Amino acid sequence: MWIFFPDDPLKIKWEMMMSVVLIFTAVTTPLLLAFSEKDDLTWTSINNTVDALFGIDIIICFFSAYEDENEELVYSRKTIAFTYIKSWFFIDLLSILPVSDILQTGDFSNLARIARLPKLYRLIRMVKLIRIMKIVKERNTISKYLNEVLKVSVALERLSFFCFIFMMLVHIISCFWVIISTFEDGHDKDRKSTRLNSSHSSVSRMP
Repeated sequence: MWIFFPDDPLKIKWEMMMSVVLIFTAVTTPLLLAFSEKDDLTWTSINNTVDALFGIDIIICFFSAYEDENEELVYSRKTIAFTYIKSWFFIDLLSILPVSDILQTGDFSNLARIARLPKLYRLIRMVKLIRIMKIVKERNTISKYLNEVLKVSVALERLSFFCFIFMMLVHIISCFWVIISTFEDGHDKDRKSTRLNSSHSSVSRMP
């Protein structure tokens, strides 16, 4: 029976790599949605690579042992699969759906051209923001590797992770305000100015 255990060196290296990919995604996805009407060839290739990595990660999750609430190791493939499907599977699956490719082919492409719905196209692309939710799923892994890199106490580790999440939230909310502004009349205003204003507003509203 092929199972990845939590202390498996290969599994640890994979989790480290996926943590980096997740942080990269959390930074770039809101930026692309806010400031890019359509991905160019370079970003399309990058997004396809990231989607492939997340797809492989979904498969690995079906073969990864974990510790339950009683800190007992669960390595039954049936239990692992059932637990994963009940929790993060559909969110993970939805985050890798090639929405842009689907909309650019067949009836979807014709519908978009006839109805001229670029705003709808941008709105549907926002489904990619779902993958940022994986930060919540991987928070313990990110926090653990952050501690290994910084070599700090538990209290400082939690503070560092809180600061990281805070910066990510400011970044995401700022980009989200820019996205919202594009749905309003006069959306051809300077987006850089909009993002700076939204960043200031996001920070000032936080306690």
